[in-house]
Amino acid sequence: SRGGWQDQVGGIYPGLKLATCSPRAPPSVEVRLLELSEPARVALDAHLVLAFTGKTRLARGLLEGVLRRWHGGSEEVVAALDELVVGAHAMAAALEAADIARAGACLDRYWQLKRLLCLDAEPPAVSRMLARARPYVHGAALAGAGGGGFLCMLTRAPNAHAELAAALAPEGAHVFTACVVHGQGMVLTHEPFRETAARVFS
Repeated sequence: SRGGWQDQVGGIYPGLKLATCSPRAPPSVEVRLLELSEPARVALDAHLVLAFTGKTRLARGLLEGVLRRWHGGSEEVVAALDELVVGAHAMAAALEAADIARAGACLDRYWQLKRLLCLDAEPPAVSRMLARARPYVHGAALAGAGGGGFLCMLTRAPNAHAELAAALAPEGAHVFTACVVHGQGMVLTHEPFRETAARVFS
């Protein structure tokens, strides 16, 4: 798919981590596992919601567009990439501090920068989903290259899965009922909120 090394790092190293790579060849990746206290982990479990958008895409085309803009020497693109690095460190600090609102703001800014890098990262259907989710979340972003796949959200209120499921159901998104983060990674539970959505939108 012409992607980078981030997916492999995410799979090899357990739990939440901050991965960095110096601008040299061959690449050398350094990984710091985040130190989440028990209150921070509990807060993240209560506020982190994942939804499958129902939209699929190949990352290859999106990534090629980003690389073309970067090779073109766009100052806007270079500045966005620099800010993404700063934002990753800010997100790590917010998660370790159990500051969900600040982590949500980091997630929102991350997605704004990703859309700047790739104009096709957010299709119209996803824009509608984000608009429906906005009242319930501090921040939201598509995982990976964008274009579809999974939508990651940090909610304002804890355990707002049912409310988001009802809000996103008209757009065909499927919300996972639980997302539990632990030392080895993430455990997802998927039981569709059909009854809740039916009551709200009938």
